[in-house]
Amino acid sequence: MKLGRRIVELRKENNMTQFELAFVVNIAERSLSAIETGKVFPNSLILFRIADAFGMSVSELINF
Repeated sequence: MKLGRRIVELRKENNMTQFELAFVVNIAERSLSAIETGKVFPNSLILFRIADAFGMSVSELINF
């Protein structure tokens, strides 16, 4: 599974919209969409924020 798909699944499991996750991570919704579709790989700061939003470490987020 690709990282973007993993983020989509986690977001849906947590009943979050793209808008809500983007707000929590402090990025534009279109940026989150690009990450989820695999067009962009997030930098380390964004990875940390996404992982934190789901209450996990970056390692747990990317090593699935």
